Amino acid sequence: MAQWRNLEELSRTNNDVSERIGLIYNNEGFVFKIRTLCADFIEKDNWVDSTSTDGLVGLLESLEEMGQSGDLKHKMSIKHDITTLKGMTEDEAYSFVQMMKRCVKQELQLIESLHGQSDDRRASTQNMAVENVKITSEMDQIGYALMIVAELLDGLDSPLSCLFEGVWADIDAWKRQQLLQITGLTKPPEKIMDVLGQMCERAGELLCTAQGLAEKILTIYQNLLFQDDPLVPKVTEIAERLDSRLQKHATKIFVVDRPPPQIIKVVNTKSNVFSMSVRLLGASTLAIQAAPCKVTAELFREKDLETAMTSPQMQGMCQVTNGKDKIMEFGRNTMSGCTTKTGTLVANFTKVCLEKALSDLLALSDLLALSDLLAQRTERSREDLVTDNKYFMVFYIHVMLHNKTVQLVTHSLPIILISHVLQECTARATLVWNAAFPLETGRQYEEEKEVTWTRVAEVLDALFFVNTERHLTPEQLTYLASVAFRNRKESTDFSERMITRNKLLKDHLYKAKNKEKEHLSRNFSFWKWFYANMNLLKERLKSEWLDGLIYGFVSKDMATRLLAGKPDGTFLLRFSESSIEASMKADICGCITVAVTTHNPHTGQPDVFHIKDHLATNDIHNSSLVGILDMFEYDDASGRKQRLLHYLWPDRSFDTFKAYLPHRDDSDDYKRGRVTITIQLCPDESRPRRSSQQPMSPLSFVSDLDDMSITGSPGSVSSVQSPGISVPTPSNVVTVGQPKMFRDNVPDVVSNDQAFVPDRLQGLTELTVSDLNFLQCQDGDMMLPADFHLDVTAMDS
Repeated sequence: MAQWRNLEELSRTNNDVSERIGLIYNNEGFVFKIRTLCADFIEKDNWVDSTSTDGLVGLLESLEEMGQSGDLKHKMSIKHDITTLKGMTEDEAYSFVQMMKRCVKQELQLIESLHGQSDDRRASTQNMAVENVKITSEMDQIGYALMIVAELLDGLDSPLSCLFEGVWADIDAWKRQQLLQITGLTKPPEKIMDVLGQMCERAGELLCTAQGLAEKILTIYQNLLFQDDPLVPKVTEIAERLDSRLQKHATKIFVVDRPPPQIIKVVNTKSNVFSMSVRLLGASTLAIQAAPCKVTAELFREKDLETAMTSPQMQGMCQVTNGKDKIMEFGRNTMSGCTTKTGTLVANFTKVCLEKALSDLLALSDLLALSDLLAQRTERSREDLVTDNKYFMVFYIHVMLHNKTVQLVTHSLPIILISHVLQECTARATLVWNAAFPLETGRQYEEEKEVTWTRVAEVLDALFFVNTERHLTPEQLTYLASVAFRNRKESTDFSERMITRNKLLKDHLYKAKNKEKEHLSRNFSFWKWFYANMNLLKERLKSEWLDGLIYGFVSKDMATRLLAGKPDGTFLLRFSESSIEASMKADICGCITVAVTTHNPHTGQPDVFHIKDHLATNDIHNSSLVGILDMFEYDDASGRKQRLLHYLWPDRSFDTFKAYLPHRDDSDDYKRGRVTITIQLCPDESRPRRSSQQPMSPLSFVSDLDDMSITGSPGSVSSVQSPGISVPTPSNVVTVGQPKMFRDNVPDVVSNDQAFVPDRLQGLTELTVSDLNFLQCQDGDMMLPADFHLDVTAMDS
């Protein structure tokens, strides 16, 4: 109390004292009132020197004691002061105590300055005291503000962590979708890169703002000599966490948005030319756009991927032409047709080529050749081993983040190098299995060796839908399982059975153990058979598949049971289990078989016949499937020609498919007629066998044109017969459908050694040989080449 009374006495004689006291309390009237009421209590040493807020309890008790005496007005005033003090100190008790301690100390300094100095120095001292009070007050305010900001930053850490974990999860999900796209299970949404770029921009902006605040707080503390303040270590820790998160964010946003092809063909030490691009999503908010960012690409084997991701000095396995020092530039927004610049940096690699890449394949080929001598492996096993090797394009870039150089690394999807298009089917199998069935070990691109059939069926159905726009039925998937497991028991439940990678992708469907059963061999894997049938629909028969003309995956026995009891001419189209196309192209095709029920001309009993001839891919390419089926006839028991196919199982009339038949021109310039194919109905076991990967037999046909017919049968030589004309046996050749100027030179009288063209064939301009091959005449018959084709686009039924 002595200190406060001393100040009151000094203020009566010196007006400056009152002003300086007001500056000490910074015009806080309530704080000044509390100081006046509780002067004795506040000046006690045990309260002022305390570092805790326990003194507030005594201060409130002192006020309550005052409020118990005096008149009602006094009591109400004290009660109001108590309520106000409690409200003020409820959340900021420490700040109130510190402020009161500072005020008491400054009061003492004011008294000492007034009593211990001369009048000349007193004015200067008073001014310094006033400035000191101002500075101290401002520093207290700054300290309080910094403490609030630090607490806010600390509280922001958890929401920031959740935000960035969500953004990174979205980027990882997009990468997973990108990988699964080859399986058909999913694909990245359209314009997802623009969405991810905007998310990363917003998140990066928030992160950089928080990091900037933390750095400013530390700078202020250092400049104001607050290094010993307990907040400094806390803010330092916050700044380090934010910096670590920023660097991790930078590694996450460096992505390959347009990867190189996953199957690259290498010929004569060089690959095909391709393009690719990488992005830094939302890079503008990270302040790395000022200096040019240069990206470099290198190709590595799978076994070297982890080392390559951490060692930028590592040399790639081949030279990547146009893959060095590609400068990143700001991309453009493609959302809603906008062309505005985005905050995403993009590096586009064009005309990229792998050079000297074949040396790796040759080295592997040499190794496999040696192992073939030791283990007597087949050529096909060598192909499988080559396509098992995966490669990755790794991209490197150095960026500046807040005056720190950071190296960012990312890699492409798996790549398989092939030297021949025939390896593409097996390479795609490797990629599909690797993407669909990853091994959850934490290591990238490790895959499971066996999985349940349910998971395999999901992938096969997804692939089929993506390529043919129609899902497989449960019955078809069950049939596929029976083929894959080589188990034809219809009651078997395959859903939880495990199937190995080799059994699905590599092992032959059936390998004969002796030469007597060699014709039953299926020298291709389940995957190749499935892939070939899918390509057949995709490339040749998609419309027929979507319209339900093709049953597809059904066994021969089941097809026979489905057709049993149906009217003659009821048929269905299924995929052959024993044959696929023999082709040198990448997308091989399967083979169609017609299962039809009719009376057996030999026994007179209803029977089901399975017809494979005339339905090769080339035949379907040259003539529509329905067009070929419309030509099918057979000889009944009396030897009369009958249309073979009438109803598509179960009860659809063949007439409903006339839209698929070639367009007919009814003008007078065309002769009317109908080209037919005579099918010899015979038991399946007596039908000539062909290799499982051989082309179909040549197209045989019957053409009824007035009283002339061209007849043929499967596996036999087709012939041309014309009534009233004696056909000689020349050794030379004739052509059908040659230009008129050539035909006019044929003499009227035909000798035995001259070329011969029947008069009736000369007038049929719509009859052509597609490639102008010659027809060989022997023994009075006209021999048809294997690739003979009739253009029937203008003929009527």
